[in-house]
Amino acid sequence: MQARDIMSRNIRIIPTGTSLRAAAELMRQMDVGILPVSDKGRIVGMLSDRDIAVRAVAEGADPSATSAGEVMTESVISCYEDEDARSVAQLMSERGVRRVMVVNRKDEAVGIVSIDDLAMRPETRALADEVIRRFATH
Repeated sequence: MQARDIMSRNIRIIPTGTSLRAAAELMRQMDVGILPVSDKGRIVGMLSDRDIAVRAVAEGADPSATSAGEVMTESVISCYEDEDARSVAQLMSERGVRRVMVVNRKDEAVGIVSIDDLAMRPETRALADEVIRRFATH
C-alpha cells in the first residue's frame, strides 16, 4: 500500500496572505484541520486549526487582520505519493507529526496523510497504532 492509496485528496492550498478568518472558514467548509500554505506557487508551510487557536487567538491577534503566513508552521514534512505506507508511518514517528504532505515526483502537492487516514484502513491500522505509541513515549 502506498501513500496515494491512503491519503486525503481533499486539499486546498492557500496563499500566505490569506486571513485567519478566511482560512478558518475554509477549514470549516471542508471539514479539515490543516491547510497547506504557498508563496508564489511553492508550499512554505502548513496552517492548522491549532496554529490559529494557540498562535493567534490565544495571543489576542485579530483573525481578520492576521495572515496565515504569520502563524503557520513553517516546516513541511512531506513524502512522495508512491512511498510505502510503512515509510510514511515511520516518517511521522521520527518527526513527531500527525500529518504528512504528499507530493508527486514533480513536487506538486497532491494530498495529505494523517494518522486518521492510517487508522481507518484495516491494512494500515497497526501502523497508526505504532505512530501513536511512539508519540506516547516521547
